[in-house]
Amino acid sequence: MAGITADGVRMYRQRHEIPAAQTRRAPKKRQHSSLQGTQLNGYLVTVEKEHQQTEYLVLAKDLAEAAEKAQTSIEGQSVSILGIRYVAPAL
Repeated sequence: MAGITADGVRMYRQRHEIPAAQTRRAPKKRQHSSLQGTQLNGYLVTVEKEHQQTEYLVLAKDLAEAAEKAQTSIEGQSVSILGIRYVAPAL
C-alpha cells in the first residue's frame, strides 16, 4: 500500500488548481505556570513518617519551596519526602 506524502498532495493540488489552505503556523508554546515565579501553585507532597505514607497538598511558588514547607510543617525527626508532583496553579 502506498503512502501519502506532502509532495504528492502539493502536486495534486497544483494539477487540479486547488489553492492551498492557510499557511501553517507553529502552535503557541504554553509556559508552565510554575516557571512564572509570582503565582502560587499546588504540589502534592508524599511523605513517610514512622513507616506510614501520607500525601499533603502544599501551596508554594516552586518545587523547592513546596519541599521546604512540607518538611517544616510536619513534626518529628524521622520524616522523609518520597515525592512531589505538580498539581495545578492556585486560583
